[in-house]
Amino acid sequence: MSRSSLPFRLALVPLALVALLAPARAAAQVAVGVQAGTLGIGPQVAVPLGDRTAARLVAGLYSHETTYDETGIEYDAEAELRSALLLLDFHPGGGGFRLTLGGGWNGTGLDVSAPVEELLRREVPDLPPLPLDAGTVHGRAEGQTLVPYAGLGFGGAPRGRGRWGVSFDLGAVYHGEPEVELGTSLPFALPAQLQRELDLIAADEEARLEQELRDYTWLPVVALGITVRL
Repeated sequence: MSRSSLPFRLALVPLALVALLAPARAAAQVAVGVQAGTLGIGPQVAVPLGDRTAARLVAGLYSHETTYDETGIEYDAEAELRSALLLLDFHPGGGGFRLTLGGGWNGTGLDVSAPVEELLRREVPDLPPLPLDAGTVHGRAEGQTLVPYAGLGFGGAPRGRGRWGVSFDLGAVYHGEPEVELGTSLPFALPAQLQRELDLIAADEEARLEQELRDYTWLPVVALGITVRL
């Protein structure tokens, strides 16, 4: 299974769960919906476990193209948001306010690419101009695959009268210090000595990227959703 197809398959899990619980939906008041926020857009499904607790499964998916130049190289970057979290909601007053703990799968990452000339020119300022197709430096930064979540929110009381509702979540996912894998692609073979020098420069840039991304150990979560009880 490819990494790109995994989030889509995980997003189908809530629908399968709803189908399995369909015979008991009248009593259990299973709620399904969609939410959008800092982890992307995706489905959510909540299953009451008691008068004040519920289990909730949410998935998020989104991609955003941007630039990243914190190390002095202007990268074309694409931020990919991919996640599927299993959460436990506790409603201390039995109403809409809830405290949430949980965790799940995290596939969020940052893909970067730039002309290899950008990398070389930072280290060799008097480098003569190179052809436009002289090669690229490219890589990906991502955190832990399994992550914990903690937060609070409102909406989706385990048992209520209204069929339609809104949900709000505020919290954070801890995915650790992102790890970076960086490499170069060239349309021609370099002499062995030059290739070794290029590999050392790329390794140094990989370490710089990891240093710059150390502040991004937490992913803030703000999400707003719409739900319907079945």
